[in-house]
Amino acid sequence: MNEDNDEVCYCSNCLSLAIITESGVDYCKKCGCSIIKTDTTDNWVKKYNEKYPKKKALYPRGIFEYHKPNKYYN
Repeated sequence: MNEDNDEVCYCSNCLSLAIITESGVDYCKKCGCSIIKTDTTDNWVKKYNEKYPKKKALYPRGIFEYHKPNKYYN
């Protein structure tokens, strides 16, 4: 299994992976946006690095498993 092709859920506004679910609603813990998108890890990293060129997104093991809301991943 290639981590680069795993799907991640992220905030459409700030691209954060800090997505939480409260009362059945997913939202970003950092900015409060409730528009959550999914994409491959590789595509998310490219988007993140384009939006935040001074902060480089890395691929730490396990971080993507932590942020997967249950309703997207059965």
